[in-house]
Amino acid sequence: MKRLLLMGLISAVTTGLVLSVGGPASAAEPARPMADKAVITGTVNDLIQRIPPVEPIKAGYKGTSSFIPPSVARGKDARGCNLRQRMLIDSAWVKPKVGRKCVLKGGVWWVDQGTKKVTKAKDVAFTPMLSLASAWGQGASQWTAKQRLAWATQVERPGPATQQTRAKAVTGLAATQQLVSAAELKKIEELVALDDLDYLATGYLIYCNRGLFTLQAITSMPQLVSVCSLSREFINAILNADADLRPLCYAQVSRIFNVASWGLSLPASDLELYAYLGDKCQNFSLLYEIANAARANGVIPIPSPTLVPSDITGAEGAGIPNAAEWVVDLPFESYGAVPASSTIGKELFGVAAPVDWGDPGIPTGYLRLWDAGVSWRQMQPSADKPIDFEKLDLTMQMADRIGAKVMYVLGDTPGWANGGKSGAVPPTDLEDAAKFIGQVCARYKTTPIASYEVWNEGNLTTFWTGTMEELATLTKKVRDAVRACGSGAQVFASSTGTRASNAFVTNYPAYLKALMALGWPVDGYTVHSYPAADGGPAQRIEEIAQFKTLLAQNSAPVLPIFDTELNYGLAGLQQGRRAIDQRVGAAYLSQSYIQSVQYGIDSLFWFLWTQGDYDKLGIQLHAGTPQTIQAWKQTYQWLVGQRMTRCAIGSLVQACQMSGPKGDYTLLWAMADTNVTVDVTGLGTTVENLDGSRTAVASNGRIKVGIAPVAVRS
Repeated sequence: MKRLLLMGLISAVTTGLVLSVGGPASAAEPARPMADKAVITGTVNDLIQRIPPVEPIKAGYKGTSSFIPPSVARGKDARGCNLRQRMLIDSAWVKPKVGRKCVLKGGVWWVDQGTKKVTKAKDVAFTPMLSLASAWGQGASQWTAKQRLAWATQVERPGPATQQTRAKAVTGLAATQQLVSAAELKKIEELVALDDLDYLATGYLIYCNRGLFTLQAITSMPQLVSVCSLSREFINAILNADADLRPLCYAQVSRIFNVASWGLSLPASDLELYAYLGDKCQNFSLLYEIANAARANGVIPIPSPTLVPSDITGAEGAGIPNAAEWVVDLPFESYGAVPASSTIGKELFGVAAPVDWGDPGIPTGYLRLWDAGVSWRQMQPSADKPIDFEKLDLTMQMADRIGAKVMYVLGDTPGWANGGKSGAVPPTDLEDAAKFIGQVCARYKTTPIASYEVWNEGNLTTFWTGTMEELATLTKKVRDAVRACGSGAQVFASSTGTRASNAFVTNYPAYLKALMALGWPVDGYTVHSYPAADGGPAQRIEEIAQFKTLLAQNSAPVLPIFDTELNYGLAGLQQGRRAIDQRVGAAYLSQSYIQSVQYGIDSLFWFLWTQGDYDKLGIQLHAGTPQTIQAWKQTYQWLVGQRMTRCAIGSLVQACQMSGPKGDYTLLWAMADTNVTVDVTGLGTTVENLDGSRTAVASNGRIKVGIAPVAVRS
């Protein structure tokens, strides 16, 4: 087995840092948005809380050429210097003389974080603090080619460690390309090939696969596992060592600085580790002052995916062995935070419920009409006959009876409108679709349809084979028709499925750009956040975060977001359907609605209320699923009429606090199907379970929490 290779590159270097007296910033302090100014200041713990937790989007990455085109790498300037040589000149502490054919002589470079002086260019190597693939996945995929090149070639001019004692507006630690000793890298590469070294120096950056990585990055990147074998026992030994952990703390700073200054994101697992390290390094805090490279290069920073202030907490151990045996300490022990969400309405609880399957029998604020027998093709199969409103009339009557709003989905082109082709083919004349919507809108003007969604999953050729420009044009035509109708209904952009990542990352941004060109003719956005068949609510939230990233990076205005289809266990992407039992299904449903508030989803439409078991769905919702129905009702009771104030995101347990007419209480659940001990001292004396039962909090303030959310209250 290949041994772990740790480079001793980081010593107690204070490049761009100021040591100060006191511990790290309070973990309970709400995350603040990154300031849009030339220089970013604060503590490293502040910075960790500001970095948005988003899983990488890997689609579309083509290797080094995605950042540095070969022609740029080989291209020479008037002195005959290629890109690497120009970077060497820029990063030299003492500039070298540039001779014929760009022969460099007489320069001085400080490598290995300023601990080693090098006087020959050939002895200097560059290695990125964040791999190109990681940067692509954490936000650079939506940058321009010029912005990606600027990031990938960013170098600074580090000096000796002994002289780097004060913060700089631009620091070596914030640079993308770090200067390291070429001899040391070569030595380690040879030892990797020999499979013959257990190398542990004073630093804790891992050199592997021609890059520097953090401990957590190695374990979370499958493509590196075969190269960088790393046991949990080894991680545990390092992170729980009694030795001075300052080198480990400093080792994280470069990556954090670079990510923050360029407006990128990091996986939640990485941020949890950093939060854990912040707890381990309590005897000092770091003040930083770094250039806002995102602002300087016109990059739109990735926003926090959460609406409610949400602490990334590493208190549970962030993946350290035996963490399940720990007592989890939440970052808050009381109430009183200012409510962050608006009052939660019943519209949050949406469902797809065809009228011929009966009333849902659950408190519902919104009905979405897709797969409900009322598509365009089904209502207007012939251009020569009147539109058949019978089933839609019955559906509107049911909605009125249960007090729910209605969203109508335009989709499924009738054959007469596209030359007899499939429903996925757009109409030959987009005005035909707009005319149809105008007639529907006019019929339900007194008791109006509340909203229209322009096409179902328009990013997938399964449902739309036209261009994204055509889909945007159709969106505008539908909105014009609804405005002319005067019903006051909203028009939402076409939904996008996030699961098929290539179609999501390529087609959806193209659609957004086309909408921007038309002046954003939408009142909101819709997404389908189905995770892979083996995924759960945590994976669904990863996709919500990616969706919000694409909106922000494509300059979409801030508007309501509806998640118009969700279930779990669906087959696809080389995975078969996963049947999910009622106990787990009830927990997933409850978590999903709680997290929708946390992440700013205005309505979540569960797919699907059925007459009986439906073999395409992992979680069933019908009259014969009492646990799922009870979970719906209890979660509805917890959320509707209240406000969410703050949340904590951890690797073992998540928590969100609620405030309002129903009192103050904390909702908690475990991230895995296991019981975790949580200290809820100060949060209440009673536990309200998802099944409606109640139990008392133990005298020591500890409770067991599983995947089914519970409410702790007085």
